Amino acid sequence: EYGLEKNMTRAVELYERAAELGVKDAHYNLGVLYDQGKEVAKDMDKAFRHYETAAMYGHVDARHNLGCEEYYAGNYELALQHFLVSAKLGDDHSLAMVKKKNSWAVSQPRLTMLQLFAGIRTPSKKCRVPTGTKPKHVLDNRSKQCNNET
Repeated sequence: EYGLEKNMTRAVELYERAAELGVKDAHYNLGVLYDQGKEVAKDMDKAFRHYETAAMYGHVDARHNLGCEEYYAGNYELALQHFLVSAKLGDDHSLAMVKKKNSWAVSQPRLTMLQLFAGIRTPSKKCRVPTGTKPKHVLDNRSKQCNNET
């Protein structure tokens, strides 16, 4: 697009260097690359490690993806925890997952839906991205869409 040849080996190398410096988006993007396995060999251990690190740094989409991974693995309670954290941080996909999945009550019979949603609020104005702007990421896509599950 900009007259440069695509070099994924170099891109992964630069992402790795940025990740070593603690750049949460680098960890997330590496997680997406290893999760999807399109440009690099699929490696779910590396993907999970990078998602975890990005989530610890506060990356909301990484937290959502961890919830999806745990959900697919059958770890519903841990998945619910990830979805609740990312929903509290404003992720609509995670909020939809919590609302949609009626199986949460099976794994947590004493929790009512009211208790599940306690504390989920719209982020304060200080936390909101100004209207009409969108953060720029090299990989601007969500790798996991687990809302098609029943």
